[in-house]
Amino acid sequence: MQLHVNIGNHELTALVDSGSTHNFVSMEAARHIGLSIHDSKGKNVVIANGDRVACRGLARDVALCIAGSFFTVDSYTIPLDCYDMVLGVQFLRTLGSILWDFDDLCMAFWHHGQRLLWKGIGSTRWDIQPTGRLHSISSESSPLLNRLLESFTTCLNHQQHYHNHGIVIIGFISFLTRLQWPFAPIHTHKCRRRN
Repeated sequence: MQLHVNIGNHELTALVDSGSTHNFVSMEAARHIGLSIHDSKGKNVVIANGDRVACRGLARDVALCIAGSFFTVDSYTIPLDCYDMVLGVQFLRTLGSILWDFDDLCMAFWHHGQRLLWKGIGSTRWDIQPTGRLHSISSESSPLLNRLLESFTTCLNHQQHYHNHGIVIIGFISFLTRLQWPFAPIHTHKCRRRN
């Protein structure tokens, strides 16, 4: 999945790659941004086709901004043709548990008490803001559901004490819960009973 990443005033295209053990920044991007590069002590990496590539240096404590959230990473400098940066497992494991939808190019996780939802470059999801403008989703467990239930408290309590009209609200509550968390309805088509 590709994301827009900001380092200072520079916007880069980063590949978020669970197949890469470390983070990498292209030599050209590192030079253009003016990152301070330290000796990588002869570190080599094996790339996807099996070739070994020598790291040219290590940029320590690089401050990244992704969708308004800030992170600090160490990145090895290597020649990269297609991306300015690769964010690997070294970065991903700092995010904790991730809900990642490869079909819709979206990922969600908790960061400093806020639930974040990132939309990758090329995502066709229309109900999620582009990552460059998305800051966070409310950290309340279900604010919409709570507000709606509170507004109908009198009505619901009245039914409980006088007469059961047989109104089934479980399906409605399930629907409202899906409204709060955007990933819940994504795979509902996979859950339908197959005949």
